[in-house]
Amino acid sequence: MAFRSRIYNGLGDFLYDFLRFIINSFAYIRNASNRRVEQALREKLMVAVSGVLECKYCTWLHSEMALTHGVDEAEIQKLLSSELGDFPEDESV
Repeated sequence: MAFRSRIYNGLGDFLYDFLRFIINSFAYIRNASNRRVEQALREKLMVAVSGVLECKYCTWLHSEMALTHGVDEAEIQKLLSSELGDFPEDESV
């Protein structure tokens, strides 16, 4: 399942998506301050999702964010290759 890039047919389509992005950004910032989930785990989840969607921009961003939050590069590569392996006890469901 590859992520299909959006092609805009006019300025109205772009502005609609841009406004949705701005509105959703406030919700993201509000939720990012919620500390119920560790930032490293959150970024590992985002790396896995962006890997499945095959979005090179999201994959790059979330891989860099995961590295800054202490996730090993080897673990990031496992997530991107859908090789999940073992989870620490505090991250398992």
